[in-house]
Amino acid sequence: MQDNGTRKKTGIPDCADINDQAPERGEIHMVLSGFLALDGRFTKCEQWAHLPTAEMLVKTKYAIEFFSGIQAEEFLLDHGYVIFYQNGIQHRFQAKEYGAGAWLLLSGEQKDFIIKHLSGANNPGQRLEMERLLLHDMEYQEHSILTRMEERQMYQLWRDNVT
Repeated sequence: MQDNGTRKKTGIPDCADINDQAPERGEIHMVLSGFLALDGRFTKCEQWAHLPTAEMLVKTKYAIEFFSGIQAEEFLLDHGYVIFYQNGIQHRFQAKEYGAGAWLLLSGEQKDFIIKHLSGANNPGQRLEMERLLLHDMEYQEHSILTRMEERQMYQLWRDNVT
């Protein structure tokens, strides 16, 4: 891939931090391959550059170095990132690091980015995964709200019986 001087240099070949808008009609869409942070920032990378890009992200944003890119990817998933691969996406709704009960719902910025880029998915499989992610997030959001309401009710019942 040629660099015409408009892309930010990251030290990782063919990767750039971008905050792309949805493509205008007639424009070539961006390839959705990279990492989507909670704040909606998308760090793009080439198809086979996810592991070095994950290492670069963790090192620059969190000042942590891992033994491998796989560990860096796991760290990013535990911190709410959505990873876009050529044919799919990955997001973890429950962080391994923080134990059961630590929900990682999509942020508003992540949802906006995914919705805005649905029409620019790399292929039908990736688009389906994006739609499923939005649906699962909505279901987890609903579950989380219902669970909190049930817990409050149970606490109130317990409190009423104790006093």
